Amino acid sequence: MRRKLTEIAVPVMPLTWATWCDVVNIKSGQLALRLTPNGKPRAGLNNGNHLQLHQQQGIWAYVTVINGPNKKVEGLKGWVNSNYLSCTKEPID
Repeated sequence: MRRKLTEIAVPVMPLTWATWCDVVNIKSGQLALRLTPNGKPRAGLNNGNHLQLHQQQGIWAYVTVINGPNKKVEGLKGWVNSNYLSCTKEPID
């Protein structure tokens, strides 16, 4: 007995991802949060600052500061050298 298989359309929902990073391996001083890649610094970040990554251009990462030891920088956006970031990508709702 042969049965005819029918296709059922199942909607595919694309996952949305967020990339979270921590500032790491700063031996002295701070990691500069810059207005543009390799541009003028606007603030300094410390080891342990938690960031959300929005964009990457070579070694430069455009981020938002979420939280960390330096509360004055929370909410700021800018560019940092990604060599000092440890990042993970996670699905979000």
